[in-house]
Amino acid sequence: MNQEQKNSPVVHISIINWKRWRDTIECIDSLLRQNYTNIKIYIIDNASGDESVEKFTAYCEGKLHIDQPNNKEIVNSIGHNSIPPTYRIVEEANWTLELFNQNPTIITILKNTKNYGFGFAHNQILRFIATREHDFSWILNNDTIIPAETLQVLIQGLNNTPKTFATPLLAYYDEPSLLQCNGTANFLPYFGFAKMNEKLANLPAVMNKHSFSDSYYTFISGTALCLPSLFLREVGFFDELFFMYSEDVDLSLRAKKKGWKASVNNKSYLYHKEGKSTAGRKHLFYEFYTRGNFLLLLKQFGIIQILTSIPLSLIHTVLMGGFSIRNLWFTIRGIRSAFVIWNAHKIN
Repeated sequence: MNQEQKNSPVVHISIINWKRWRDTIECIDSLLRQNYTNIKIYIIDNASGDESVEKFTAYCEGKLHIDQPNNKEIVNSIGHNSIPPTYRIVEEANWTLELFNQNPTIITILKNTKNYGFGFAHNQILRFIATREHDFSWILNNDTIIPAETLQVLIQGLNNTPKTFATPLLAYYDEPSLLQCNGTANFLPYFGFAKMNEKLANLPAVMNKHSFSDSYYTFISGTALCLPSLFLREVGFFDELFFMYSEDVDLSLRAKKKGWKASVNNKSYLYHKEGKSTAGRKHLFYEFYTRGNFLLLLKQFGIIQILTSIPLSLIHTVLMGGFSIRNLWFTIRGIRSAFVIWNAHKIN
């Protein structure tokens, strides 16, 4: 690390793993090649119950190497690990602010005793980053690959724009020249779901744009969300009422009300494999996605939007995945569980 980087803010990168250690290690491998090297990486294992933690240990000790991908755009980002990173393993019960501050290692593997979902797991790291005056948090999906210049460009942009939180562009892992989205989406409250912006747009073309106005989108994606520590002190953390999906929408809405700008840094980008958390279990996507959306409606919107969203969410499921009784049933389950969770929350 050069002297300039030593004096730069620490970026704490939190990554949740649940039964997908290969994706997580590929992501970590790309992070260790960043031009911006003043980083701490936190792998939060949400009680995978498989060999994930053992694989992370083997990787950090230089005993496990990953294969290079076939994709020529991505081949330089991963697959060359030769210097084992320093690491430590921490049990959930022992995770404290004191231990967070005493962190000489690059990687911390936090072992949770259950699957807490997205918001709770990231909050385990965020609540400590909030105590650090000038640090940054980078909330990152484990199914992402990060080009070497991405983080440096992202942090430079945030250092030059106060009261701003940001995302890079999100390109497809399998089609690197195309965007999954530009990192933003619009939540449609009368429909009960979100629409990603610039899906399938050409990555180089979007990178040549000058700027994006946050008046044209509701939120920036939680896939690669970069937050200054001041954001955490002023806006707060993820609402743990959401298990997965829509907590990023809620966070952006709360931030905008407090005068923060949601920004896209179109000079930085990453590759996203997309949908790995529910891969092979599409019906679970419909349940958790719908549950998150309706919890958001119950928290942030009114009765009219909730009522119109019920039939339109069912139609959306059919349009997305074809007519499937199973998918429709799990969509209905998601709506029902949102109401159950919300009512229990109000009682408590």
